[in-house]
Amino acid sequence: MQQFTEDPYRRGRIFASAFYLLFYGAWASFLPFLTIYYQGLGLTGSQIGLLAGLSPVISLVSAPFWTGLADASGRHRLVMSLGLLGTAGGAVLMMQANQLIWLAVAISCFSFFSSAIVPLADSATIHMLGGERSSYGKIRLWGSIGWGLAAPLVGKLIDSFGAKAGFACSAVLILLVLLVSLGMTHSHTRLAVPFWHGVRQVLADRRWYPFLGLAMVGGMSMSVISAYLLLFMNSLGASKTLMGLTQTVATISEIPVLFYVNRLIKRWGARPLLAVSITAYALRAFLVSLAKTPEAILLIQSMHGATFALLVGAGVTLADEMAPDGLKATGQGLYSAMMGGVGITIGAVLGGWIYEHYGAPATFQVTSAIAMVGLLIWLTLGKGLKEN
Repeated sequence: MQQFTEDPYRRGRIFASAFYLLFYGAWASFLPFLTIYYQGLGLTGSQIGLLAGLSPVISLVSAPFWTGLADASGRHRLVMSLGLLGTAGGAVLMMQANQLIWLAVAISCFSFFSSAIVPLADSATIHMLGGERSSYGKIRLWGSIGWGLAAPLVGKLIDSFGAKAGFACSAVLILLVLLVSLGMTHSHTRLAVPFWHGVRQVLADRRWYPFLGLAMVGGMSMSVISAYLLLFMNSLGASKTLMGLTQTVATISEIPVLFYVNRLIKRWGARPLLAVSITAYALRAFLVSLAKTPEAILLIQSMHGATFALLVGAGVTLADEMAPDGLKATGQGLYSAMMGGVGITIGAVLGGWIYEHYGAPATFQVTSAIAMVGLLIWLTLGKGLKEN
């Protein structure tokens, strides 16, 4: 016990690992089954699409709001606690809602409170790691483990007790996350200038714009693959078991990349790894467009680690490096808003339109092309990112 309390680095790793394990377990308790829940309530495809689009749009505004509030007030733990309580309440509301308007209210509440939890946790984790901040990936991989463990277990509960059991499990796990989060420490560095003056300094730093643009491209690529891959597999005659295996393969592929991403960052730097991630997304989408059998897609899913895991590990590291002291959470909020807000929204809407009018292969081919164009623009305009 004495060693535990005298070693803040070890203590931080334990709390942060538990946080990601439980938090992503809570997400996996309902997110994979959300469209099934909507279908069970009799919602149409357009109504489901409307609800799916609400979350990233709200996150675009709410993530910078909450992270900015945390940095401005210096009360990061309180802001995170409020977010987790509101998220648990949103899960309960979603479990009770059975009409479109109330589902929209519930998902809006859920998204508003949950949007900044991961950026705040990422900022705290990097702070607790101190000089070992490149080890972030080893901590974040516990989120992949939590997702991989929770999804099949909760799936069995849903088979037995219905879709609402997933929301109940999610709410319980989020409350456990709240208890764990109280053991995490946040940076108490305060800006030497007023908060909004500091934000203007960030916005005046031109390095952020190509970086956030590439984060948007990464989020868009992730969104298209996540939203339309299973629909494509279904059109190829894949069984539900095979579809489930694609999620298993993707999760397994994340773990070694996240475990070794610190070594990769130390050796190559976060900026080149972010470029590798977008290149891999472009290649992955193009290969999917060529697939003629669902088994081929299963093999392509092994690229998930080189895409998503590198996007998260390198992106979080770059956001932390560029954000000035006192605005670390705000930097993570900006990155999360562009990747998880703007990027995912564009991917869902644009991908859906292309899928409907031109089919699945064209959807993934356009995604591949956009990823490569975005990467070339970033490599041209983002040279200043080498200056830390």
